[in-house]
Amino acid sequence: MHSLSLRDSFHYVLTQGLQERDKVFRVNVYAVGFTLLDRLAQKDNSETSAVYKTLISGLLEHYRDKSDKEIDQVSTEMILDSFKSLF
Repeated sequence: MHSLSLRDSFHYVLTQGLQERDKVFRVNVYAVGFTLLDRLAQKDNSETSAVYKTLISGLLEHYRDKSDKEIDQVSTEMILDSFKSLF
């Protein structure tokens, strides 16, 4: 049986979540991601940096996405507030 690492599993879920057109769904993917990042950081888990990099890559990809002309300000603020609260 082949199992994926936490990093690979989370990267897959985040990537799939970012492709979803529903903005509420995408915000929830980030919320879960930041919660996971917070919990892993509290436990000094070795996967913390990988989850952090995946979230940052996802945020950068989100802002580079030219197909989504309208950036929902509320979603953006929620995502950035979650990020700021961790650091």
